[in-house]
Amino acid sequence: SNTSTVSVGANSASADNSIIQTLTGNSNTTTVNVASSAAGDDADIDLVATGDSNTVTINENSTASMIGSDKKITSITLIGASNTVTSTHTGAADQDTTLHHTGASSTFAITQDGAHDGSVSITTVGSGHNVTVTMDD
Repeated sequence: SNTSTVSVGANSASADNSIIQTLTGNSNTTTVNVASSAAGDDADIDLVATGDSNTVTINENSTASMIGSDKKITSITLIGASNTVTSTHTGAADQDTTLHHTGASSTFAITQDGAHDGSVSITTVGSGHNVTVTMDD
């Protein structure tokens, strides 16, 4: 098992963020923080995890009013059982989240709260999932 944290824009403004992470193995924990206390612009987060009992937490708070091609895009791919995903997007922007999961008995909680359009797309292959999606404008 491994633990990792990626933080962008924690102390100063950040723009054109691209975070790409690949995890392999069981019981990994990863956290991605974008613009937690400073202004953030568009964000592209791509995460792939292969294995069982992995925990993924994404906290994204871009402040720019982005629409059209400037947006916040999160793509998560998980292969394995008993994985947990918590993805929270706040701030004024167009937010798109895609989750693809293959495996059983996982928990997904996706929250998007922004002033512009947003979408959540979830594809699962397996059974016994606990899924919560909250979108608020």
